[in-house]
Amino acid sequence: MSEASTTQKRGIAEILGIPRPLFFGFVGLLLFMIGDGVEAGYLDTFMLHNGHTQGDVNLLFTTYGITVMISAWFSGPLSDLYGPKKVMWIGLILWALLEVGLLALGLGPNNFTMTLIFYTLRGFAYPLFAYGFLVWIAAATPANMLGSAAGWFWFSFSAGLPTLGSQFARYAIPAIGELATFWCSLGLVVFGGLVALLFTHEPTGKKRLLPDDVSTRDIFFGSISIMWREPKTLIAGIVRTIDTSSEYAFLAIMPAFFIDHLGFTQGQWLNLLSLIFLSNILFNLVSGMLADAWVIVSLSLSSGALAALFRSRSSTTFLSGIRVTSSLRLPWVSSTARLLLPSCRCPA
Repeated sequence: MSEASTTQKRGIAEILGIPRPLFFGFVGLLLFMIGDGVEAGYLDTFMLHNGHTQGDVNLLFTTYGITVMISAWFSGPLSDLYGPKKVMWIGLILWALLEVGLLALGLGPNNFTMTLIFYTLRGFAYPLFAYGFLVWIAAATPANMLGSAAGWFWFSFSAGLPTLGSQFARYAIPAIGELATFWCSLGLVVFGGLVALLFTHEPTGKKRLLPDDVSTRDIFFGSISIMWREPKTLIAGIVRTIDTSSEYAFLAIMPAFFIDHLGFTQGQWLNLLSLIFLSNILFNLVSGMLADAWVIVSLSLSSGALAALFRSRSSTTFLSGIRVTSSLRLPWVSSTARLLLPSCRCPA
């Protein structure tokens, strides 16, 4: 009876490893990342089939990756300084405004200069929302649930981008067209962001995470100095960068390769992209739960397991390092693709 009442008191969310006060944050993050991931599987071919070269696409992905990398680092110290919830609001508003500019002035009229500007600037937006929430998780989750909670974060993140986002595009494009599907992604992002921010009332994320006597300079410097204060953080980041460096290269070159050269239909390619990341999201979740159950930490495990090591100030600075090195993948692989692939126009 005692065990049953304890289970009932804990609730399904806690049993699954999700902190109950942050439940709607996870739901909102999933919806946000589905919206952000809608474009992932077909932006490449959309650009190529509208007269742009592979070099243009690679440049677009490279500049976007650079701003994602910068924003990923800033999300940590900004959350320490102003609180994760404010940082998430900034990320949501930036994403929405810049997406309107991207669609209305860039992709809609097929203006590459405006597309490059707005898409590059939009790279600042999603890390502030997504990784701001990751800092919130690290600050508010009990230590015995932190690995599972971080695993659920990466589950929601990867389930949206690009897994379910690609499936949304798979069914929306035949019905309403490619450009209208881009506009639908804006609605998904705004809806998900509002769910996370309006229905999550956990108090830790609403306030500054570090004491008032810690200066702004020390907060930002701490996110850099952790590389030599905690050398394993730097090693973990390097391993993660190398180990997953090809992931976003898929999105820069493989849609056109499968569709224009191998003869896949767009729907077949989007299904394949979702399947590629299905195992990724499952093992993100499992690795976080294993971190809590066995307290085993290895560089070969996902960031969910690694995050279980850190709490409070250490957690935010560590996670900031992981975020930056993860984001290094996109500009690196896109720049490499620019060197290896000819800047040719693919057939429509």
